[in-house]
Amino acid sequence: MEHTPLHRLIQRFARSGLQIPPATMGQWIKSGIDLLLLLYQLYEKLIFGASYLQMDETTFIKLLYQIEENAKNLQLSADQRLELRLKESKPIFDALGEWLQTNYNLVTPASPIGKAIAYALHRWENMKVFLTDGRVEIDNNLVENAIRPAAIGRKNYLFAGSHESAQRTAMIYTFFSACRQYQIDPEIRLNDVLNWIQDCKITELGLLLPKFWKPKEEGIG
Repeated sequence: MEHTPLHRLIQRFARSGLQIPPATMGQWIKSGIDLLLLLYQLYEKLIFGASYLQMDETTFIKLLYQIEENAKNLQLSADQRLELRLKESKPIFDALGEWLQTNYNLVTPASPIGKAIAYALHRWENMKVFLTDGRVEIDNNLVENAIRPAAIGRKNYLFAGSHESAQRTAMIYTFFSACRQYQIDPEIRLNDVLNWIQDCKITELGLLLPKFWKPKEEGIG
């Protein structure tokens, strides 16, 4: 993923003597990604149906991170990690909550600190989930690392051109990030899936998701 906007690709081709109208390039991209729409919708359904999701949201304090680091070093199971959290993290977390509530009443709501405390308090119940399930990570670093490459793309192209184009870009980033997670070459997988997705039975569509995908000669068909 080189995060190169279409106009730069067109310029590269032009320097090699290949003139491609922007509308033609855009239509090629649209036609290819539209073939993946059903697969994307299936993937979206599976993701949002999961019992545990990470999203780009909030952070915690140093003492809590130290406890998490200890749990990691001890290679604790999810149940053991939850037990450690209830013993060591919960008192810290509760004390932080009390501090936020007390100090929110002492600051100006419109001030930077007032806004920061309000932000934390508004999300406090959701932030407590890590104290109920040992599988849940204390932060969202996994997903932040996964979406970090998208920031490169945002610097390269400030506008998608339309809502539909932005949606297609999101689809590509989603599939490419999943390929990275499962150590799959995204170009090889994309070429393979585009070549035979139209012949794939709807009941076998899930086999084209990155987690289950295999090159055609190894997979279905």
